[in-house]
Amino acid sequence: FMGFGTKGDQYPAFGFICGIFVIQALLLVWIWKRYFSNLPTWLVPLAIVFVGLISPFPWILTRARFFEAASTGGQFFFLLGLYLLLISVADGNNSKWKLLLAGASWALAMGSRPTHILPMGITVVMFLFLEYRDYIWHRQPSRSLYPFLIALIPFAIGMSILGWYNWA
Repeated sequence: FMGFGTKGDQYPAFGFICGIFVIQALLLVWIWKRYFSNLPTWLVPLAIVFVGLISPFPWILTRARFFEAASTGGQFFFLLGLYLLLISVADGNNSKWKLLLAGASWALAMGSRPTHILPMGITVVMFLFLEYRDYIWHRQPSRSLYPFLIALIPFAIGMSILGWYNWA
């Protein structure tokens, strides 16, 4: 029997773990290009291998049950939302579809594991501070709240659906 909560949940956990590794690699490449491009290129694959080897994911796959599938799913969607937010806002293009996908990813992270509210809250506060620090310190007009509001729309819809589902 491969029902819910037994060994059958190793498959979604494995898929989420693979996705986490890909997102971590993309984040490393983005951080290297944006902030550390003067470092040698050979350090990037070394960092990707290091990130892949330091995680507890092989252990999780040997005992994957529904808690592990939900936890890895939440982590995958959180990292995906963070990556999409970074690449959209940092380059100044404020791509609508990337911002919408970031908000939707964070709604899926919350649906997977509500405990992701803490890292998402910290990330949102840091994002708002970094984006609007000129206004906070100098009261000078800065960027609009447009990127934040675009990402907030699918997140609010997702949380409304989750709330309705829990109520029903």
